[in-house]
Amino acid sequence: MSRLTCARVAIAIVALALILLPGEAWSDPANDYEQAGFDADLVYAGPMSRSTFDPFLVYQDAMGRPCPCPAGSTVTLVGDALSASRDESVQGSLELGGTQVFVNGRPAALHSVTPSRIDFELPALVTARAASLEVVREGETIGRDTIAVGLAPVEPGIDVDRSELRLAAGAGAEPEVHLITTPLSFQAGFSATIEEHTAGATPLRLKMWNPRNTSSLALVFDGDGQVYASFDEGRGRVAQRQPMLAYETGKSYDIAMVWERDERASISITGGSETAVFEISAAEAPALFDAYRPSLTVGASAHAGASVVSLTDYHFELPHERFTTLRIDDSVVPPLIGALTALGAVLLLLSLTPGKVVGGTRSAVGRWARSVRENAREHPVGSTAVAAVLVLYVALVTMLSTLGSHPFDMGSQATWSYVAAEYGVTDLYYVSQTATLADVWNGVPYHEAVFPYNAGMSYYFWFIGEAHLLLFGHASPDSTSMQVMIKSGNLAFLLADVALIYAIVRTLKPEASHLPWVISGVVLFNPAVVFDTAVWGETESVVLFPLLASLFVALKDRPGIAWPFLALAFLSKQTVLLPVLAIAIVYLFRFDFRRNLEGVSVAMMVVLVVILPFALNGYPPSIAIDPTLAAVWVHGGSGAEKAFQVVSYDSFNVWTLVTFLADGATGLARFQEPDYAPRLGSLSYHAIGLLALASSLIALAFVALVRRASFRSSEHAVFLVVAVVFALELFLPTQTLSRYYVFALVFAAIGLAGPSRWPCAAAVVALTITAFVGQYGSLALVLQDFPQHAGHLAPQNNALSRMMSGLFTSNGFITAAVLLNLFSVLALVAAVSRGAGVGGGAPVPSESRATGIRGRVRASPAALPARGEM
Repeated sequence: MSRLTCARVAIAIVALALILLPGEAWSDPANDYEQAGFDADLVYAGPMSRSTFDPFLVYQDAMGRPCPCPAGSTVTLVGDALSASRDESVQGSLELGGTQVFVNGRPAALHSVTPSRIDFELPALVTARAASLEVVREGETIGRDTIAVGLAPVEPGIDVDRSELRLAAGAGAEPEVHLITTPLSFQAGFSATIEEHTAGATPLRLKMWNPRNTSSLALVFDGDGQVYASFDEGRGRVAQRQPMLAYETGKSYDIAMVWERDERASISITGGSETAVFEISAAEAPALFDAYRPSLTVGASAHAGASVVSLTDYHFELPHERFTTLRIDDSVVPPLIGALTALGAVLLLLSLTPGKVVGGTRSAVGRWARSVRENAREHPVGSTAVAAVLVLYVALVTMLSTLGSHPFDMGSQATWSYVAAEYGVTDLYYVSQTATLADVWNGVPYHEAVFPYNAGMSYYFWFIGEAHLLLFGHASPDSTSMQVMIKSGNLAFLLADVALIYAIVRTLKPEASHLPWVISGVVLFNPAVVFDTAVWGETESVVLFPLLASLFVALKDRPGIAWPFLALAFLSKQTVLLPVLAIAIVYLFRFDFRRNLEGVSVAMMVVLVVILPFALNGYPPSIAIDPTLAAVWVHGGSGAEKAFQVVSYDSFNVWTLVTFLADGATGLARFQEPDYAPRLGSLSYHAIGLLALASSLIALAFVALVRRASFRSSEHAVFLVVAVVFALELFLPTQTLSRYYVFALVFAAIGLAGPSRWPCAAAVVALTITAFVGQYGSLALVLQDFPQHAGHLAPQNNALSRMMSGLFTSNGFITAAVLLNLFSVLALVAAVSRGAGVGGGAPVPSESRATGIRGRVRASPAALPARGEM
């Protein structure tokens, strides 16, 4: 190796050592993040009569529009345990499912009831600006509320800007704002001034609370002129109540809140020289601290009277702790990572001949352009047809994109794009982990917009946010144009992926003229791929690009480029971790030691460039692997919220069959069975699934090691191995997602270019069915409860969505889908065996193999394949 190469390798070793060093080894900062002022784009400002302080939520209709509700209209009421059964009456009934609704003391006509929703008729005789509601289930009152009535909104509401938040409450109006939803500890504070207050109104109520069970620690400016602190075990169940101080209109009060995860919470208020504090510990309030994601919410209510409160000087801090990652305050890290990155870049540039780089790039572009021109001349009809198909495809995907998206995933991505553009990529991990997504669940803050991915993906969302800012002048996460921008980016990557697939198949099968087009079309027009990109709105296409690019340049015998692309794939989503490791092992066997070392050193330079902005802004070098380790802890360990520790999120993995046979679960319950309870001795489904995955991967690695000569001689085998790894990691563990089967599907489709065409074709068909129904069915169920997010796709309005949600929850289809996924795994394993010459498949003779992923063939008396040389 040259001296330049040795120097690059030395830098790579130092960088790797720093990355592997835990962030706790560096000096700690006082806080991981600080922010001053309100951000109207990140807080949730709830409109009138949707207060989570009340026992239920009331809307004008099933689309979730808030009251005031017109007299004589059908009104929707949402809550928990509203009835014991489902029932409906087209004509209307005063009682359904043992449930009644009283409006101003008189029974209202009910049209349908479920445990979570009631549709009833607001009497036309109601003429006041507000009406009282009472819900009675089996003779017992389970909740009361007041709603605004009329055709136009009442004046009170919410105004929020960076410096001030104003809450105005009037009769039936209950404005609220969710300021923070986060799994982290936090400290927050602001100054509150009650500007107006008349009898019957509660001008301010703030609380740190658990949205899962509604237990809360609250500070209430009550209607009697007194401030109270209280611990509520649930809606209306006050366990502790303590007077703090008397408040006056026009006087400012400083309020501070502290939430220490799993330990304690406190609220303090200071007025003049008087300060009062209320504190509660996790031992005293287990239901409150059971909150994996507590929320900080402020609001006001006025069953009668009116009030106005102004909140200013808002600030919050996130104390130092590890979650997805952590911050450091060490003066050594920024210059150290900066120097390593600069030195590595210089050494890399010195090893490149500018003329050769420019000439090589120009030559490659020229070859591509000539190929396009020659194809156009030789096949004018075909070229025109391809161009027309692409135009029609983009038009079709654009049309599908307007139907709607998955509300949680798209809401998260829009928030990430906004945060990356407005705050910078380096604050994405913290700002997103405090931004509530309450709008997804009709105003209930069950989850924050946590950014769980590796650092590389932050640049993609930064680009989306900056592009939106450039084109539209803002980057608001609530804008429809932001969703269009995100889906457009995903579509652009999908088209690039398909171009790579075409190039890969052309390289694998240079003699085939139609096969590259067929396989590209199989991926491009695959229903699961189209749905994932155009409707669900996810980024699988973005993650596929570096994987496919790495494998393509490896086929061209360019490990120096293949390794950096593989590093970029690792720096995207943790879902590709195991396939990346599998590909890395293949590269180690396929290329010689020197070329692998050079490629890995360049890959480390890429990693340094990616993490440099983070290192310069208070992150440790381990930011390159911290999110991956966090994902392993959450999904591979016990770090997930209990509500998400289930056998499957929506994929038809093996456990959806086990819960049916062993637990008697049916329908949706087959997915939602907890995976953490002991099942086989002390082993849970979760542990058994991980053991099964580990055993399968070890077996696959053992076969590859034993038959490494056959694997080295087959250029198709690596694509099939990647398909198998993706399929195994989705079929055997718990907590899996159906849309990730798209990865296995794409690599199985590339396998159609190998000797195992029929097993791969069968796997592609089976995976398409299960991935498409899993995606569509689970999205349809979400939209059934929250149709306002995508009314055209909601099952209430779409026959295909009804069919898909029915299939998704059908015992017969779930069982069939599990068997189809099992068949896919077995078919891909068989394809790997055949494609690698295992069990009867014949490797390609070394004399006839072109230079490719296995390395160059060195002439020798035995004509044996070599691992590669420069």
